[in-house]
Amino acid sequence: MNWEDAVTRTGQVIEWPYPVRYDKQNDIDADVVVLGGGPGGCMAAISAAKKGLKVALLDKAYPKRSGGGSGFDHWLNTPNPASKVTPEDCVEWERVTFKGYSNSLSRYIAAREAYDTLLEIEKMGAKIRDIDDTFKGAPFRDEKTKFVFCYDYENRFQFRVWGGTFKPAIFNECLQQGVQVFDRVVATSLLTEGGKQGARVVGATAINVRTGEFYVFRAKAVINAMSCHQGSWRFSTESIGLDMFKPNITGDGPAIMWRAGVELAQMERSRAAMPPGYEYPSYGTGNWWNTWHPATIVDANGKEVPYVDSEGNVVPVERRCLPRPGQKFIAERSRDPLYAKPTMPADLADRIRKGEFVLPLYADLAGMPWYERDVIWGLMVGNEGRTKIPVLVNYEAAGFNSHRDMLQNYFTLSGEPYPSMDSTMALGPYRMEAFGNGGEVVVDWDLRTNLEGLYAVGDAILAGNYWYHACARFEFVGQPGQEGGRIRDEA
Repeated sequence: MNWEDAVTRTGQVIEWPYPVRYDKQNDIDADVVVLGGGPGGCMAAISAAKKGLKVALLDKAYPKRSGGGSGFDHWLNTPNPASKVTPEDCVEWERVTFKGYSNSLSRYIAAREAYDTLLEIEKMGAKIRDIDDTFKGAPFRDEKTKFVFCYDYENRFQFRVWGGTFKPAIFNECLQQGVQVFDRVVATSLLTEGGKQGARVVGATAINVRTGEFYVFRAKAVINAMSCHQGSWRFSTESIGLDMFKPNITGDGPAIMWRAGVELAQMERSRAAMPPGYEYPSYGTGNWWNTWHPATIVDANGKEVPYVDSEGNVVPVERRCLPRPGQKFIAERSRDPLYAKPTMPADLADRIRKGEFVLPLYADLAGMPWYERDVIWGLMVGNEGRTKIPVLVNYEAAGFNSHRDMLQNYFTLSGEPYPSMDSTMALGPYRMEAFGNGGEVVVDWDLRTNLEGLYAVGDAILAGNYWYHACARFEFVGQPGQEGGRIRDEA
């Protein structure tokens, strides 16, 4: 029950449970102030603290679970000793896939550093290996390292991970490194020399979302780690609103940056999001895309709907995560023939109209090899953001058994996983592109913005995308605020 309902039902005004301190100002001095406590912000804070710098980290929520802290199920673009893929390959497939709406600079840094970063976060306490031997013998498991891969079982550069363990581990490391954490404190502006737009950044202001007290942070360097403007852009003001995976993302970061004179780019590009009603169902109804790949899809009579590759060849379940002959590798979100994974037939809707398949369609996990069924329903659905409780736990509590039951599928017709996703922006009223690559702050190789003293990491960077990109290890070289003080990747 929310506050309004409580007042309506009881007739009594419920007092605010926190002290109101609008008249209080807190002055904080630090070497580095990090705006945003998501994975990128926490990793940046850890790196700075390890250099012996005094670090203040602020977040509008509680950083132990904020910023994607509910979990994720796979770690992208990670060349490693078991793979044949290079950082250059990772940059290229995204450049081709998103037709230039990407960021080759930060993607290269992230791909080059992602494997070492993954091992570093494992040392903090996150689970990145099948240490319980749950998937022993599965074709996607490396028996020597116990790593579990996804989407391309041959090239092995995309990891399945227990993402629900990551944010607590990273947050605890922040505390271990002495990072001063200000939770429920949201940034409101950047402080610049002389208060001038475009001048050197010397700190930030913020407000406590519970008490209303004001904060002034003075720092030698400020790191913008506030997430992208998810869902804030619309081609049509009449378009339907959005339910968000991360409801705390309200566009504060880009607004603050813009007012201070920070260079932004690609802001006209729609940010990935799904229209109302499509968040949990996309993972709770047996779709074939993303988390559920390569789930077998059948019609109402149990007839299997074939997966096909980019050349139209039918792909059996044991080959759905292997490149077709002549294909370099499979990239999770690409539809380009060079990198696309097998999908549902593009003419499926017509074949249904002709009676070849009968609605409704279902995901038949029970009919799949045990390892594919269990890795989808247990690991993937169990760790993808905000699905463990509403999908995995609730479904099983209601009696669903992935070894026996099927889930009705709503996302297969016409080969589109969601009504809002289309690389040509031609479907439906939502006019949004595929996941990732929204507009944001422009940075150079050292992650510096156009304002002295201000840096950006993670989803605050132009075309930021995903955990591996947010967490790629960045460190200070020299002292911030001094000649030579800057951030760079560790390599």
